[in-house]
Amino acid sequence: MRIEVNLATQPYEDLRRFYMRWLPLLIVLAVIAAVLTAHAYGRYQETRSIDTKIAKERTEIDKLDARRAEAQTTLRLPENAGTADQAQFLNAVFARKSFSWTQVLSDLEKITPPGVQVMSMRPELTPDHQIQFRMTVATSKRENAIELLRRMENSPSFADAQVRSETIDTKTVAGAPPIRFEISTMYVVRPQVTQTRSTH
Repeated sequence: MRIEVNLATQPYEDLRRFYMRWLPLLIVLAVIAAVLTAHAYGRYQETRSIDTKIAKERTEIDKLDARRAEAQTTLRLPENAGTADQAQFLNAVFARKSFSWTQVLSDLEKITPPGVQVMSMRPELTPDHQIQFRMTVATSKRENAIELLRRMENSPSFADAQVRSETIDTKTVAGAPPIRFEISTMYVVRPQVTQTRSTH
C-alpha cells in the first residue's frame, strides 16, 4: 500500500535538528532565569530582614524618646524644680572638671599652621553642656586661617569650626599680622587614660 504525502499542505519538519539546535539554548535560558529568580528572592528576603531590624530599632528609639519626655515632664513639676536645677548644675560642674587648659593648648599647638598667632581664647559652656571656644587669631594671609579651619575639621579634638568675623587691623604694631579672625569651635573632651603599674 502506498501512502502519499503532499508536502505542500504538510511540510516536512526535521524535529531532531530543531531540538538539537534550540534545546541547549532553552536550557541555558532556563538556568539563567532560575539563577536570577533565586537572586531576586534572596535580595527580597534580605530586604525584609533589614526592614524588620529598622522597624525594631525605631520602636526602641520611640520608647526611649517617650521615657525621656516622661522624665522631662516629671522634672518640670514644681515639686521637682530643685532636682532639675541640681542636675543642671552638676552637669555643668562635670563639664568644667573635664576641661584642661594644658590639653587644649597642646591639641591646638599640633594643628596651628605657621604664620597663625592665637591672640585670645574664651571657653563657653553651651546649654547642652558642651565646651565651645571663641578664638581670635591673627595672620598675614587669609589662606593660613583657612588651613587652620581645615585642620580643625580633621582633628578629633575640635568640631564644627566656623569663622565668625574677619577684620583687617590697620593700626597693628609693625611686624604684627594685620588680619584678625574670630573662630568658634566645639572642643571634644577625650577621656583620660590612666596607666597603672603592676608589681610582681
